[in-house]
Amino acid sequence: MRDPLLILDAGLRVERANRTFYDFFRVTPAETVGRRVYELD
Repeated sequence: MRDPLLILDAGLRVERANRTFYDFFRVTPAETVGRRVYELD
């Protein structure tokens, strides 16, 4: 898949993302997984 993609839980916490998301936004899984989507920089 070429589009950035996030999988969120019911509380809007990031469960996982695809490689395109990490590359596009220049973040790592450690910086995103478990955080609420609105807390991402």
